[in-house]
Amino acid sequence: MHFGILLSLSLLLFGVGAKPLLAQTSFWQATYWNNRDMIGMPVLERQEAELNHDWGTGSPHPLVNADDFSARWLRNIQLPTGTYRFTADADDGMRVWVDEVLIIDTWYNSQVHFISADIFLLGGAHQVRVEYYEAGGLAFAKLDSELISTPEGNWLARYYNNTTLSGEPSLVRYEPQINVDTSGSPAPELIDPDRFSISWTQNLALNSGRYRFTLTVDDGARLWVNDQLVIDEWSVQSATTFSAEIDAPGGLVPVRLEYFENTGTAVARLDWTQLTAVPSPPAPPVDTWRGEYHNNVSLAGAPVLVRHEAQINFDWGMGSPAPGVMNSERFSVRWSRTLHLNPGRYEFTTRTDDGVRLWADGLLLIDAWQVQIPTSYSVLYDHPGGPLPVTMEYFENTGLAEAYLFWTQIPFALPGGNVPTATMAGANYLNVRSGPGLAFEPFAHLTNGQIVPMIGRDQLGLWIKIQLPDGNMGWVSSRYLISDTPVADLPIVN
Repeated sequence: MHFGILLSLSLLLFGVGAKPLLAQTSFWQATYWNNRDMIGMPVLERQEAELNHDWGTGSPHPLVNADDFSARWLRNIQLPTGTYRFTADADDGMRVWVDEVLIIDTWYNSQVHFISADIFLLGGAHQVRVEYYEAGGLAFAKLDSELISTPEGNWLARYYNNTTLSGEPSLVRYEPQINVDTSGSPAPELIDPDRFSISWTQNLALNSGRYRFTLTVDDGARLWVNDQLVIDEWSVQSATTFSAEIDAPGGLVPVRLEYFENTGTAVARLDWTQLTAVPSPPAPPVDTWRGEYHNNVSLAGAPVLVRHEAQINFDWGMGSPAPGVMNSERFSVRWSRTLHLNPGRYEFTTRTDDGVRLWADGLLLIDAWQVQIPTSYSVLYDHPGGPLPVTMEYFENTGLAEAYLFWTQIPFALPGGNVPTATMAGANYLNVRSGPGLAFEPFAHLTNGQIVPMIGRDQLGLWIKIQLPDGNMGWVSSRYLISDTPVADLPIVN
């Protein structure tokens, strides 16, 4: 709902219980002066349908200067209860009052700039006053407003003086319930007693469960719940009751009722009641693998079976992972899980018949996607500690079927079992970075003389991965480390 619409059209919007406005409140009362301070006699007074001006380097009117002029716009309007955001666009200065409360003040020379303010307004009549001045160059003045929140537990009702909900509404207001039963007008002086239509909308706070919505209307109505059309009775008829049942997910559920009255008595009532509770789906077990099973060897399409498994440790032999659901041959599985590991070096080992692929944190560690007899593959992975997303994909061709995944933390050591260390030298402080290069962000530092374990190196040996006293791992330049262990003897690590 925008102010440009609310304040520019000849609509008679009012809040519950308010009287209609006079016709002249459909316009801004605009006054112009040939000075910046609105002093003395104005040179122009007129009504304007909207406050949306871009005069460029020109003038609002031949009687008004192109530069060094000022203006005041004044208007009353009826608004429903809610919080409104007023936005002023101006070149140069602008001030905005709502009910004599100054909410925007940009009274200075400037190029086109934007400023907004939020204000809560009760339903009813409100006065808006805008003052503006132009210093020189371009001239721009605009005010817009948007309804950004509404009272909870109320329906936003839009009334139209036709049976098709077409055009701009003749009345907008909030209503605590949908309960119309009248042989006259639902809003005298604004809405005709016959041939009108209404749209009600609200987000209902519902618990999860099955609900029955009951609607009584004379004449036609359409009801949407959670964006589903559940009742469609758009026809001339005497008062008739309809009902529909729907499962609601819980939380805020959008509901919309559209209604039209032809002639005679107008009736529109909506009620709802919860029939049964829908139990929440059980949470997956903690620290389990999510297994997605496919009856093809390429993990294509939607899985035919999804289940949670404590470990990947399967020897199905010549059988099926799930008889009656899964094939015993030519199937595939994707397992995914987030491991929580201490900092250190880990060895991941797979054993499969047939193909396998293994990822850690999106990095492909093992790629043996081929038909094969039971075969094991191992890979080393250095982890800084914390969560580690792991995915294993597997396919079975024909014959035996097995799939295993194991991992263990291992220390890196030279022959003889000694862990290589290095001493930082050549600088007072040395940044420890998140990756092997200056493009990676530093997150810690070493001090001169500090001794740290070396985990490995990059491919060129220019950067060394080290372990900090807190267990975290990072990268430092090899030129600042002194060690008895040659850099070339360190393993290449990621």
